[in-house]
Amino acid sequence: MFISQENQNIIPQDIIAKLKIIFPNDPNYLDRYKKLPREKIFELIGQYISDADKKRILESTVIHVNIQKHIQAYGDSPAAIIETASTILHEAKHVQEFNDLGKTSEVGPIVTEKTFKNWVKANWNRLSKQFNFAGDYPFRN
Repeated sequence: MFISQENQNIIPQDIIAKLKIIFPNDPNYLDRYKKLPREKIFELIGQYISDADKKRILESTVIHVNIQKHIQAYGDSPAAIIETASTILHEAKHVQEFNDLGKTSEVGPIVTEKTFKNWVKANWNRLSKQFNFAGDYPFRN
């Protein structure tokens, strides 16, 4: 699960110090900046601090994956690994969309999952040899 409220931008101390000078009477200025989508934070910080290096503002994002759910559904198997990995990619796509666009939907994440599973299927022979997976690709597309 992706919860946008758990997203935060990690802002370097020198930029925080400059923002504090700009907003001396606003005790919540930093919380607002930490929660904004990346493009918005770049835009706003750029308005106030022209020499701010955007590459130094990092993302810290939490996603939740119920691994036990996949193990219960598929057991200790390659299918559980594939399903867990595709779920992580699904949630990561939500993060990317939210950071880039300020919103997200299920469309991009579902496409990302399908693309990953198609890649695993296309590379199943190599992957199954490399990781000692027995049997055929475990999903039908």
